Amino acid sequence: MKKEKDPNAKKAAYVKRKYGLTYAAYEAMLKKHGNKCWICSRPPKKLAHNIDHDHKTGQVRGLLCFFCNKFLIGRRRREHAHLFRKSAEYLESTYDWRDYAEE
Repeated sequence: MKKEKDPNAKKAAYVKRKYGLTYAAYEAMLKKHGNKCWICSRPPKKLAHNIDHDHKTGQVRGLLCFFCNKFLIGRRRREHAHLFRKSAEYLESTYDWRDYAEE
């Protein structure tokens, strides 16, 4: 009799080797946000989400879609986190400068 292969064995070996994650931890990450990107909440299109991690420390932060991982977070963006918070405040502002009245 042939032994049945684990369909997740390759993925499990990859996430363990590359990120130090167990497959159980990876599955828990998928479940945490319903298999959606942790920033934009979109499901993956063709490929699985990227495992976002700090390239300096190795800290695994979450699962992101390609766009959020590449263009919003990218490499070495942690040092600019304060700018992202300020950007969010700026974008959420309701002030309209067309209403400016000189004093």
